[in-house]
Amino acid sequence: MAQGLLALIHGAGSAGINVHGDAVANQQHHLYIIADAPSEEAVRKYFAPFGQMGSLSVSPASHCEEVVARGAC
Repeated sequence: MAQGLLALIHGAGSAGINVHGDAVANQQHHLYIIADAPSEEAVRKYFAPFGQMGSLSVSPASHCEEVVARGAC
């Protein structure tokens, strides 16, 4: 199953999702993905299979430069 999930990450471009990076927190089973996508819903739908191994949380985020420029999170 792990190889299938890796393939899912690397195939995200087919859904218009550009994955910039991924990491797993050691001994916590938390996967973090930094990606650009057409919408939050697109990310939720595409990565839904990860929910089979635990919970899935999607949080919109901004580059640090954008946060500084607008003066707020």
